[in-house]
Amino acid sequence: MLISKQNFLKLANEFKLERIYNIVVAVIIITMLILAFMALQRPISKPQHQSIVNLSHMANNPETQKIAQQLLQHDGISRAEYFKLMRAYQYENSKAQHYPAMALEDE
Repeated sequence: MLISKQNFLKLANEFKLERIYNIVVAVIIITMLILAFMALQRPISKPQHQSIVNLSHMANNPETQKIAQQLLQHDGISRAEYFKLMRAYQYENSKAQHYPAMALEDE
């Protein structure tokens, strides 16, 4: 009886409540990362595919147009690739120089 009681007390001292909380938090974080990865691997929807088609025809942003045309050659486009394209479009759009319209009397 004495041996089992000592073993039980040793085991109880090893498992602190804080350690259990840390394990629970780690499991939740890992689960969220796995679910996010699975969501990024899903195929895109019809409106998102249409926006890729529209971007492939836009001549304003040549790099984005090239990426969109490459994506359209694939059979299935994942959401991760779609988000990369949208980020490239946003970046290229922010770098473009937009000048104000010229007044008629300035001509």
